[in-house]
Amino acid sequence: MDDATNFFMYGFAADRPGLKLDIQIRALEEISETEKLRLFVKNRNNPDALEQCLDALRPGNKLYVYRLVALVPAKSDLVKTAPRTYLKEILRKLIDAKVKVIELESGRDCSNANDVALAVADAFIDLAGYKKQKAGPGRPKKPPLEETEKLRLIAIWKSLDYRTNAEAVTAMGSDWSIQKAIRAFGNSGRAPGKPKSK
Repeated sequence: MDDATNFFMYGFAADRPGLKLDIQIRALEEISETEKLRLFVKNRNNPDALEQCLDALRPGNKLYVYRLVALVPAKSDLVKTAPRTYLKEILRKLIDAKVKVIELESGRDCSNANDVALAVADAFIDLAGYKKQKAGPGRPKKPPLEETEKLRLIAIWKSLDYRTNAEAVTAMGSDWSIQKAIRAFGNSGRAPGKPKSK
């Protein structure tokens, strides 16, 4: 293994959702064609690559990542720290240690406060996007009511043929509750739970 003291520039890539490893490595290897760069790749064969990379870094070194979110381990690897908190903490440690973090995709230099804010914001979006993707698309939205169906439901909700709101929503169907009917069509005009005198 090369002596870490012989290197000034480091690269880190991680196999994680939404961030293809081959794209990261290709971008980092382009730098290594002109600069002496030591590359750490976190994958199944080397799960400790991030720790190895952080241990090798010294003040004044540069750390290249394709996208900042690559520095965040999978949630299953984080025991007590939330991914967003972890990212902010590790970035703060790197900056305090005088390590210059460069995001290749955007060209942002994290020694610049504005670039840090933008890079972190994008990383948070990446993390949120993965969470949403993992959770799935969620319950599909129901289509809006057709006009004739809407008029039928309003007629039932406002009708004096039903003594109480509860009776009216029962006639409207199993998808309806009193609260839902009020939100959709306003107050029925009945006193809740009591028959309206004719």
